[in-house]
Amino acid sequence: MKKISAAVYIIFTTLLNLSCEENFSPKTDFKEKYFLFCIIQADGALKPSTQFAVINRLYDVEGLDPSANTQNTGVSGACVLLSYKGKNFAMNEATYKREGRTGYDSSQVYYYCSNKELTPRPYEEVSVHARLPKNILLTGSTRVPEFIDLAYSYPFTHGITTLIDKFLWGKSWKITWQSNNNYLFFPRLTLSYTAEYAVDTYHVSEEIPLRYINQNGKYSAIYPGYSYERNVSYDFDAIDSVMKHISKGDSVKIKYKNFQITFTLKVFDKNLSKYYSGIHGSLDNYSIRFDESVYSNVNGGAGIVGSILNISRTFELDTYYLRYFGYTP
Repeated sequence: MKKISAAVYIIFTTLLNLSCEENFSPKTDFKEKYFLFCIIQADGALKPSTQFAVINRLYDVEGLDPSANTQNTGVSGACVLLSYKGKNFAMNEATYKREGRTGYDSSQVYYYCSNKELTPRPYEEVSVHARLPKNILLTGSTRVPEFIDLAYSYPFTHGITTLIDKFLWGKSWKITWQSNNNYLFFPRLTLSYTAEYAVDTYHVSEEIPLRYINQNGKYSAIYPGYSYERNVSYDFDAIDSVMKHISKGDSVKIKYKNFQITFTLKVFDKNLSKYYSGIHGSLDNYSIRFDESVYSNVNGGAGIVGSILNISRTFELDTYYLRYFGYTP
């Protein structure tokens, strides 16, 4: 205990002495540095996806306010290649207009590539090579996460329904998966349907929460976030609540049709998992995290080259369950 107190005292006095130095400045000598960000999207159904990359540069401002910068930090004129299965795919340069109040006076530069042959599969490697106008080379690579197989606590052979024996099967629907790697997972359960109004048909989707909790007499929805956990559980009551809510105040229930429930799972590769957990700190409510620097796997600069495996499963809804709410099967 005395050693800990002494260590804290030394740190405190050191910081105090630094704060009292007349020449102390939070800014250091400016050094040119470039950042490459490219997140490869891989589809579990092996569908081709457009891939994107962004290259930015470090900037300096007069004074200590970084928001004073109005110059675009994006790098244009770079030669960016994606290497996959022994082939190089050139990325095209484009711009998009910044939305909202950003403080910048120009559009954001980005690079993209869309090719039928560029279809990253689970556990395959993709590399990025970016040659900048100043002949600076930024490189990085990622291995797409392994294939993830999903298992369910209840099979729903005739479509999803909550009208089951909950004493036998429990009060929630649990979805599990296995992985030998330390990936981050982001699950999402979505209800989609159509609603007919006069001559118009609306396609609607709404996320289903894990559960509802009572906070001072008011119920709040709890949704899943990013986690290392290999399972997720949805209360049947939460599914029922969403099913009731979509037609609240509408007596004509038969206009609601074409129901489906889709479960999606985004799997972050090891690089992206480390980067995300680094910039967001601890992923639980009981830990405090101190990071000396943000994780980077880009050579020649900084940034992240990672990949996301997108897995999706769609389920029909049980006919009797839909009629229970008055909807059209």
